[in-house]
Amino acid sequence: MLTTKTIKAKNTELNEDSLEALENTLEEVLGKASKELIFITLEEKYDLKSNEILKSPEVLRKALEDVFGAGGRVIETMVVQKITYKRLKL
Repeated sequence: MLTTKTIKAKNTELNEDSLEALENTLEEVLGKASKELIFITLEEKYDLKSNEILKSPEVLRKALEDVFGAGGRVIETMVVQKITYKRLKL
């Protein structure tokens, strides 16, 4: 039986996995310095701190498209794949 506590714990775990997937994807594709620059840009231009990014996925999508154009969708897809693989333990 799912309790509120269990659901909150699963949501926290999913959020942590998702943020880790975003960070790993950006670092793999762009390198560590560029990843850090993206997080600074998200905070300064879009008012998104790293711990709040996943609360506003539409803003993250817009930011990735603004910065990378069509490549933003590619990065988004890669992040979703990483989350899926991790959650399914592939």
